[in-house]
Amino acid sequence: MTKDEIQSIFGSRIVSFHAVFAKAIGSVPAAVMLSQAFFWQEKAKHKDGVKIGEEIFFSKTGEEWYEETGLTESQQLTARKHLLSAGFWAEKRAGMPAKMCYRIDVDLLVAVKYGDTIKERELKESFEK
Repeated sequence: MTKDEIQSIFGSRIVSFHAVFAKAIGSVPAAVMLSQAFFWQEKAKHKDGVKIGEEIFFSKTGEEWYEETGLTESQQLTARKHLLSAGFWAEKRAGMPAKMCYRIDVDLLVAVKYGDTIKERELKESFEK
């Protein structure tokens, strides 16, 4: 079967999954959500981003998350709790009508990947000044 035939059957939207996220966070659904969020965060920098303070967020409804990732509402809520507790995931409601907006702090994500805690980072930064 050709790639075009496969895409005509299953659709062309593919979520690239980063297994390293699952290993760092300890949750496959959270890693799927984070992988998809990376795509949208980068796109938000150039188009459709929501500026909150000095940062650019992207917005996504629960239905959009489901369509893109297959995660149910319950799985999304659990994944979001994992991501929020990790410290590098931000959520804010913004706009009229209000929409849920998301942002990844990539620097903190890298720190989590390498086992740094926020306290250790702050300590290192204070010594570098």
